[in-house]
Amino acid sequence: MSYYLLQALNALSFSVLLLLTGLGLTLVLSLMNFINLAHGSFFLLGGYIATQWLASGAPWWLAFPAAFILTGAVGLLLDRFPFGQFYGRTHLMQVLLTYGIAIIFADLMRWGFSADTLSPNLPEILRGGVWIAGLPFPVYRLFIIAAGVVIALILWALLDYTPWGAALRACVSDRAIAESLGLNARRIFTIGMVVAAGLSGLGEPWAPECYLCTRGWTKTSCCLRCWWSSSAALAV
Repeated sequence: MSYYLLQALNALSFSVLLLLTGLGLTLVLSLMNFINLAHGSFFLLGGYIATQWLASGAPWWLAFPAAFILTGAVGLLLDRFPFGQFYGRTHLMQVLLTYGIAIIFADLMRWGFSADTLSPNLPEILRGGVWIAGLPFPVYRLFIIAAGVVIALILWALLDYTPWGAALRACVSDRAIAESLGLNARRIFTIGMVVAAGLSGLGEPWAPECYLCTRGWTKTSCCLRCWWSSSAALAV
């Protein structure tokens, strides 16, 4: 029984990592009706940002907001151009655009990082394990589960109980009517893209035990990883 309990916790910790990536893509796809196949690029970028942050000796807990803010800033830049010009286009046009951007991201990551394999060191407070049902379980995976649930609840409250969430749903349902009531749909969609990119950027920084950031990937492997994280997010 103890074995199955630990396996369930392991599965839950991996599921939370997919949830973080999937939440952002769900926000963009379901609420904003925009297909972003480059979403996995934010996942990769967040991992590099957090790894470099941890290697710099800065406070470890700031690596997560740093990954969120910086990937969100990249999402903001892409939203201004070219995503913003494709919100009203067909899904096929959006797929072609974001697929090309994913390839560009793969080349930029190969160019911007050396050929080393990065394995960030966990802080002391998150190392070691606890005993659950007579078997050890990593503390860090419990942290992933707890933090992921908290972020999911925050996003749920943001979408269901805040004026911005109501405005976003209104703009998706009928943008013309929403704008006639004084809502700035363009700004609302921009905030949505920033939040989605930031959430995806949190996925890999929280998984140093599960994934390694491998710099110097070939273009094919980079693209495959972007596609893997985007596909996993779509499945979630």
